[in-house]
Amino acid sequence: MAATEQVFTPAVLPGLPAAGTPGIHDVTKPLSFGPAAVLKPQPPRLPDWPHTAMEHVPDTAIDWLDTEVGHVRAVSARGHMHRYLGEVRQDSYGLGLVEDVLVISVADGLGSAEWSHMGSAVASAEAARWKGFLELTCGDAAPFETVSMEALAEELAAVAADRGVDVREVATTLVAAAVRTRQMSEQGIAFEVTLLQVGDSTAWRCSSEEGGWVKLGEEPDDRSTLISTAVDPLPLHHEARVWRETFEAGETLALVSDGVGNMFQANSDYASVLAGLWQDGAPTPSRLLEVVDATVKSFDDDRTFVGIHFPGPAQS
Repeated sequence: MAATEQVFTPAVLPGLPAAGTPGIHDVTKPLSFGPAAVLKPQPPRLPDWPHTAMEHVPDTAIDWLDTEVGHVRAVSARGHMHRYLGEVRQDSYGLGLVEDVLVISVADGLGSAEWSHMGSAVASAEAARWKGFLELTCGDAAPFETVSMEALAEELAAVAADRGVDVREVATTLVAAAVRTRQMSEQGIAFEVTLLQVGDSTAWRCSSEEGGWVKLGEEPDDRSTLISTAVDPLPLHHEARVWRETFEAGETLALVSDGVGNMFQANSDYASVLAGLWQDGAPTPSRLLEVVDATVKSFDDDRTFVGIHFPGPAQS
């Protein structure tokens, strides 16, 4: 398993009571009134979106999906500074199913690039349906390796050409994860996750055993020859870092833009409240948005959080 970083333990801020507090609505269960309904609000499948939908960028985007592989909750909120300046949200995320593989992705358009919101939208959407993930999830893999995303880089270059701008204007980071159907291990149910990263959007693990969020994909000191993706966005750079992680039932994988990742490392209260939401399962999207979009002084960038809670047999 990859080396890990600092661990943050769950806590509760004033005004955000724990789910088990008497009289407080369970954050993992959608609000309902009256008798139980036949249809549940959690979508069991993904909708089809036309490519032209990427032109419109709402202030906030929310999605959720419950499958046997995992329970997905996705939130992307426009940064407070972008709201103040009247600028569009440059973060995007993608959800997809490639045969039996569940794929999630997060892309963060560079703030200085005029069309980076289109770059992030195209990158996240294409990554979520990229058939190359099928090959990456099969067979043995080195702890860290690289894969070319040249086809995606060419598509982003075409987006720039269509608008008559330099390719730098659609520059974006990308982090994506592909989850294969559950496998049985000696410890019980296990989920194999293949992660792909270009740039500084990051992946995190949350488990009751670790007690909070642990950053994934940190390179061991003796692997200094590997490429650094910290400031190398698509389409200017198309070499992606790839590695694998194994998750157990009850754990959560989160892909985040740096608007969230930076706060995970700088504000333990923010990190621990988000961890608390996932302790007993996937929270409702509205509760997740409430925390992701919370005011944190000096952290005003776009914020995107896509999480998968890996269920046990009773939660599937």
